[in-house]
Amino acid sequence: MEALAPYVTEWPRPLAWFREFLKEELAPYPRRGMLVARMVIAATLIMLITMTFRLPFGVQAIYALVVARESHSATVSAVRMALPILAAAAGYVILGTMVSLGDPMLRTLWVIVSLFIGFLAIRIISDYGTAVGFGILVALSIPVLDQHISTELKGTQTLCAACQPMLAAICAARVAVFFAGL
Repeated sequence: MEALAPYVTEWPRPLAWFREFLKEELAPYPRRGMLVARMVIAATLIMLITMTFRLPFGVQAIYALVVARESHSATVSAVRMALPILAAAAGYVILGTMVSLGDPMLRTLWVIVSLFIGFLAIRIISDYGTAVGFGILVALSIPVLDQHISTELKGTQTLCAACQPMLAAICAARVAVFFAGL
């Protein structure tokens, strides 16, 4: 028994591990303050637009944080890559809404296929932010169709859910271009 004692290692305490993790993650590096300022300004602008015009799905302001990158040019290129995919996802959601709105069985099948495509997109698309935008769009459009509201309102809310991540991406790119000019 005494021979095994030197080989037993003691696990680090959870609090000490967490403290070291935070110290590494929150360590300052050059231009971190500018990155945080860009992200906060972009998300705040999206929320101001959402609250001013009373748009539904203001939670998608978080997409401005997801699409932001370390440099200004990387943010703009990420938005350029994300916009066509988000537009295709918006078309998919609106077309799926139009096709499956009248039939509950077809709607169930559309939900299953849409969630599968969303998770598959997160797995196979190289840009994680773009894939998450597609997943957010699909996930927010599913509950809209389950509400007991008019078909016109369902279509309007689905369209708003489809346009919010694109608005957030464009706002993040505009803020990045503005900060690049400074």
